[in-house]
Amino acid sequence: MTDKETTDMTANYLDDPEKVKALKDLKTLSNSNARIIYGSDRTRFYDIVIVLNEVTRLYTTHLVVAIDGTTKSLRKEEAVCPLKATRAIVDKLQKDTSLVFGEGT
Repeated sequence: MTDKETTDMTANYLDDPEKVKALKDLKTLSNSNARIIYGSDRTRFYDIVIVLNEVTRLYTTHLVVAIDGTTKSLRKEEAVCPLKATRAIVDKLQKDTSLVFGEGT
């Protein structure tokens, strides 16, 4: 895949309402699972942050937690597409959540 193809495939993901909705839905899933795995109280706020590395042209999705003004990355995934990176975070969170409920193998 050429640099132009990679750029064309991912650069306009924010211009596509369906992709934005998919990211929002994935964020909701990630936050729900993160509260179960990492805990939930009124001082913890979970979020998904997506960054683009201009050198590698890869997107990195971070699951972050903000506690009392400090932000920490809990998990990260890289992919050529931000949706793929975010889906990978959610997939692993869901697998870990299943272990909390004794449903994992």
